[in-house]
Amino acid sequence: MNLFKKIISLLFKDNEPGSTLNEPLNKENEPGSTLNEPLNKENEHERALNEHLKSLGLKPGTYEAWINIGLVLISLERYEESLKAYDKALKLNENSGEAWGNKGFVLFKLKKYEDSLKAYDKALETNPDLAETWFNKGRVLQKLGLNNDALACYDKALEITPKYTEAWYQRDNLLESFK
Repeated sequence: MNLFKKIISLLFKDNEPGSTLNEPLNKENEPGSTLNEPLNKENEHERALNEHLKSLGLKPGTYEAWINIGLVLISLERYEESLKAYDKALKLNENSGEAWGNKGFVLFKLKKYEDSLKAYDKALETNPDLAETWFNKGRVLQKLGLNNDALACYDKALEITPKYTEAWYQRDNLLESFK
């Protein structure tokens, strides 16, 4: 079974916390393993996914592993699968601000702005001091045409992290649009 089929089967399978995975993972010296191959652009993501799948096998039920799988899937622009990974992470830890924030990002990329906004709100409920989450919430609000609310989010991000270049840039562009 190839790597992506393994991931998809894991994402769509409802393993309970603490359960084990049914299929063994590639080991370092097995044929088809990417662990001993030199890194290149083609196998870099596959190797990262293998490592995270391995971590799931060693620590079943960890939301951190699902968050990391989601990040790798985002880097591959596989947003639907990434969304499933974050749903798994949140099933295991519904108070993970990181999982909620990453889910908000994926929903934004899928142009599901209302759902993205809800995810960012949940992330900020768990940790209101995340400048990046305030910034991303501002981007969603701006897409929804709620520019004053977006500006407030950019300001909040800058209050937390005054040297947040992207927030300054987005804020200045938004202010220009008010003229």
